[in-house]
Amino acid sequence: MSNIKIDITQQKFGRLTALESVAPVRKYEYKWLFRCECGKEKILPKTSVTKGYVKSCGCLLSETSSKHIIKVNKKHGMYLHPVYYIWSNMKMRCLNKNSFMYKNYGGRGIKVCDRWLNSFENFFEDMGDRPSPKHSIDRIDNNGNYEPNNCRWATNKEQSRNKSVTKYATYKGETKPVLYWCEELALSYNLIRERLLNGWTVERAFTTPVFYRGQHNFGLLLKERGLIC
Repeated sequence: MSNIKIDITQQKFGRLTALESVAPVRKYEYKWLFRCECGKEKILPKTSVTKGYVKSCGCLLSETSSKHIIKVNKKHGMYLHPVYYIWSNMKMRCLNKNSFMYKNYGGRGIKVCDRWLNSFENFFEDMGDRPSPKHSIDRIDNNGNYEPNNCRWATNKEQSRNKSVTKYATYKGETKPVLYWCEELALSYNLIRERLLNGWTVERAFTTPVFYRGQHNFGLLLKERGLIC
């Protein structure tokens, strides 16, 4: 404890100069008032400063960060751009085993192509800017890699349709996600999904009218008049 009580008045540590001791909030929690080279005064734990854990009021970290940003911005000028953030996260999902998302990307073999891996400039050249803040990067083939011919900007709604669990249906010679067909034909997705799960053919599921309780006779009347099949 004797070392903790040593007077450090006017001693300098990094950018900080000790001015005076401050009454501890708790027993043995010794704090001092320091003045930073930038002119700001701040109360800090004595041992954190004397052992070199804290070297300034916080301005040193800000300057270091600013220098890093300037260095990167000299290269492509987009360090703070949302697309740069998307590019960084894309690589993290595929390369960082400590990422909670790794198991769904790098963990199952999804990679970032060589052209994009170490070059944000190439990535931005191929993808361009996002159409809107609601767009993020999407892989057309959900099992494919991040590469120019397999990526696009898409909204959350568009991406949800592209998940590996998306169900497809072939109708009138075209194959589309069931959700696409339901929107195009003004059908209830939940109803069509239930019909298909029950073994209905796509043709029957899409064309069979829906009769709600009390509407059965009305449906027969429409059939008789040739208004529905």
